[in-house]
Formats: sequence, C-alpha cells, structure tokens
Amino acid sequence: MRVAAGVLLILASFFNLFGGLGYLACGGVAVGAAAVADVDGAGRAGRDRTVLRRGLGVVKAAGGGLMALGLLMTATMGLQIAAAVQLFRARARSFVLTVACLGLAVEGVGIALTTFGWTNALGVVAAALALAGGASIPKTSPTTSAPA
Repeated sequence: MRVAAGVLLILASFFNLFGGLGYLACGGVAVGAAAVADVDGAGRAGRDRTVLRRGLGVVKAAGGGLMALGLLMTATMGLQIAAAVQLFRARARSFVLTVACLGLAVEGVGIALTTFGWTNALGVVAAALALAGGASIPKTSPTTSAPA
C-alpha cells in the first residue's frame, strides 16, 4: 500500500505542478487585464464607470484567488515527492501524515475554487492512500546497529 501511495503521490505532484503553474499564469493575466481595463475605462462617467469598477473588482479578486491556489499547488509538489520517498523508505511517519492532510486540503480548495475533475480524484485517492500508508509506518523507526 505504501508503494502504491508513493507512486500516486508522485503522479499527483506533477499534476499539481502543471496545474499550479497554469493557475498562476491565468490569475496573473486576469489581474493584469483588469488593471489595463481600469486605466482604459478611466474616461467613462456615471453608471458605466461604477459598473466597470465593480466588475473589475470581481475579476481582480478571482485572479488573486487563482494565483494563490497556483502558488499553493506548486509548493505542495515538492512536499508530495518527499513524502512519497519517505513512504518508500517507511520512515518519517508524521511528515507523511502531515503532507497527506495538506494534499487533501489543497484538493478541497481546488475543488471549491474551480470544479471537480479526474485530477482532483487522483489527488484525493493519493492523499487517502498516503494517510493509510503513513499510519502503517511504525511510530519508532527500527534502528540498525553499526558494525563493530
């Protein structure tokens, strides 16, 4: 189970990397486009300007949220690979459990901000298997004695 969890964590980490970079880029484009439209719409007056400002506020907030999700997903990638290695070695129980919980949280935030897709399902399954695999690691790792 630990090997399967490790392999799925590595696979999910690459999806998180590419998805995170995509969310960072799209969020940045949305924020930048809102800033350009704000400058371009400065000449409008009255109701048009109010509607424009309100809409641009929504676009900036959504873009900022996507950028934050992308940063979180990108940062999680390295932790998931490290947790997969620890699952293969059957060491660092608390680290593996912490990263598995973080992976579940990242998938939950991603589902809440966007939609549920098969990559989210893979991430949830990988995190659940990592929780089960991490729980099967003994609390105290076996020590080997040095040769005399």
